[in-house]
Amino acid sequence: MDDFARQGVNRDVLDQLVGDRPAYLTARDGHSAWVSSKALAIANITDETEDPAGGRIERDIAGRPTGILHETALRLIQAVLPETTPEEWTRAFEIGQEYMHSLGITAWQDARIESDLLEAYLDADRTGRLRSRVALSLAWDRNRGLDQIEDLVRMRDRLPQPRLSAPTIKLFVDGVLENRTASMLEEYSDVASHGSPLYRDSEIHAITQSCEAAGFSMHFHAVGDSAVRSALDACESSAQTPSQSATRHQICHLQSVDPSDAKRFGELGVIANIQPLWACNDAQMVELCLPGIGETRYATQYPFRSIQDSGGLLAGGSDWRVSTPNPFPQIEVALTRRAPGDSDAVPLAPAESLDLSSDESLYFGRCVRKRLGGCQRIAQVGSER
Repeated sequence: MDDFARQGVNRDVLDQLVGDRPAYLTARDGHSAWVSSKALAIANITDETEDPAGGRIERDIAGRPTGILHETALRLIQAVLPETTPEEWTRAFEIGQEYMHSLGITAWQDARIESDLLEAYLDADRTGRLRSRVALSLAWDRNRGLDQIEDLVRMRDRLPQPRLSAPTIKLFVDGVLENRTASMLEEYSDVASHGSPLYRDSEIHAITQSCEAAGFSMHFHAVGDSAVRSALDACESSAQTPSQSATRHQICHLQSVDPSDAKRFGELGVIANIQPLWACNDAQMVELCLPGIGETRYATQYPFRSIQDSGGLLAGGSDWRVSTPNPFPQIEVALTRRAPGDSDAVPLAPAESLDLSSDESLYFGRCVRKRLGGCQRIAQVGSER
């Protein structure tokens, strides 16, 4: 992502490469896209098109869409994309499973499941091609209301547990720092914005309580400190519901966490689903994140140790396909706070590093001392698909 400026490149560059053809290229994190003029025309995105709620259409100084879309604005193009066929979903599953097995991983969490991919998993199970155990996180559709819970329950009830299960609902609370859509308590340093929260707090609370009542735990995507606080508040507001004892809520990513909120993970029993590979001064962080949050906030990112020392439970996740599902480079960065193999780099917030020797260390860190297979089995795999 650091090969592009934060706003990306103009659609004219893409037009020179593809001609009068529709092109839709997503950033590796799935939160932004670069599209050609033909794609914009097919989707009827013009100078007058307003930004959708929770999304942004980048524009030049004349107000003309540049071809860069963020967050929910991607759906304007996705609505006119050719349908992915069941055969393509099946092949995608086979490629993914083969790759997981090549790393020794036989069980994972798939962090965003919609109906098409669910059918691919079910077909793989029916035909004997599913040779793994997978916990599916069913995607919450922000275009629908609480009535969708009935459909999510029906999806869960179709699964042949324990091989396939769906214990959680995936809810995106905000976007990402790189495109300034992560929801922040303080404004960004380079734009007059707090980011793009995707829900009001009251909505997050209602969704959480309703999902709990249906027997689901929550899997929140929260990058900015404001989004993390909103997710924690929702967990706290639901703590007295009858189903609370059966829930295991998790918040993933946690790039920016206010110090006052780090201790709440332990207090509330919320799992911190962390992606250690990102906690280093790589080019993407320095070139895309640092200008947006400034030196002070930058130096406090990914507070793994603070959450752990306050009694929080850490779970190591990869967020594959955004980054590698191989657990070993992730363990390395969790310990060193440097990019893998770069022992001379300045570590990012070194006080937040984890320690393999600690009895309370990261789960996959403890497991690597026991045996290789155990370490790899618990590497958590997800996608921002």
